Amino acid sequence: MLFETEAIPETLGMSENTPTKRMLHRIDWMAAISAFTALATLIFGIYSWWDSKHEPEKKIARAIEAPKIEAAPADPKPVPTIAEAVVAKRTNQEVSRPDPYNHQLLLSNVRKFRFHRTHSLGDLHELIRAVIIAVPNHPRGAQPDFDSLVKAAKAKNTDRQLMILVPLFPVSAEDLGPGEMYWPRAWEVGGQSADASKLSTFQAMDELIGNLSDPGHFPRLERIVIIGLLSGAQFANRYAALGHPKLNPRPGKAQIHLEFAALDSMNYLYIDRNRPVAGTNRFEVPPGDTCPDFNNYRYGLEGLERYTYAVSISEETIRSNLFKRKATYFVAEGNTDTTHTDKSCPAMLQGGNVFERAQNYWNYIQRFAEWSRNVEFKCVRGRKGLSFVNLAPEIQELLFRLDPG
Repeated sequence: MLFETEAIPETLGMSENTPTKRMLHRIDWMAAISAFTALATLIFGIYSWWDSKHEPEKKIARAIEAPKIEAAPADPKPVPTIAEAVVAKRTNQEVSRPDPYNHQLLLSNVRKFRFHRTHSLGDLHELIRAVIIAVPNHPRGAQPDFDSLVKAAKAKNTDRQLMILVPLFPVSAEDLGPGEMYWPRAWEVGGQSADASKLSTFQAMDELIGNLSDPGHFPRLERIVIIGLLSGAQFANRYAALGHPKLNPRPGKAQIHLEFAALDSMNYLYIDRNRPVAGTNRFEVPPGDTCPDFNNYRYGLEGLERYTYAVSISEETIRSNLFKRKATYFVAEGNTDTTHTDKSCPAMLQGGNVFERAQNYWNYIQRFAEWSRNVEFKCVRGRKGLSFVNLAPEIQELLFRLDPG
């Protein structure tokens, strides 16, 4: 051993357990500890010298091997929900969502207009050639109507070139998001919203169509069809007469053609005081005491001043719009029910049920040669009512055509 002590001879006269011998053993252990400490100090000193010499290389290695952590944004902002969407910086801008339902367009009155759609309004869509704007009978039916139209478009293999949009016109404040509007009365004929702006449903449609006409988003768009069902059909009929959307200039791009269609409308807009005489093909002005308000707006052209949107529109403009705009009226052959329809006096002067009113309106249109050239009337055989959920072939033929007719 390195620190082993020599044996002490017996001749020195010391026994094995003498105090002197115990002291010598303690001295030997102390020397060993001191030598070990000195060796450890030497080794640590050598390591410290080596470590300080190679510290720059080790720092570089640690920087390379360390995982990269991206810095958090200085002012992170959560993605807004539909109810928390912030007001856009400019009007006519869509508040976007990841799904096709409940999108919003910020209108000129800084209120939000809700709709379902297959394509965003703010992106470039070079393939889109046609847009269907389907106005449902009631907001509750908007989503199933939208889903059915999307499914039908896919079955026709037109979904890549066709955009489907279903607007919502709520009739009460229930379930409204911040900044949204509702129309408690007459939404289907251009009624005003309940808020201070009193925005017409027709004005909302004007701005929506104006947005779609932007060549920067829809450069190949040529055809927009506004089609309505029941109450929505009344909307389509009156908007064809009064609507005046401002289309964006499209130099060097395809020009947009507006078309209108109505499914099982419960009443129609007449442009003079004549009404059908029951059981005949004649049209006459009803006796004054029969129905005094029969020609008020919704059914006729009197009293338009009560609707802000229509105040500046002359009767000549209304007639011109109807005469030059392409429209198709569909009615189910079996829609002769007199229970679930408009039973007002002005409506009953147009016919006893939905089917009869449609036939009378077609006969009325044919009295005006210019008007009849741009209108078609189609009776859907074998059905008691029409819908977007189960589209008749005749309606599909109109809707899923990409080129203007």
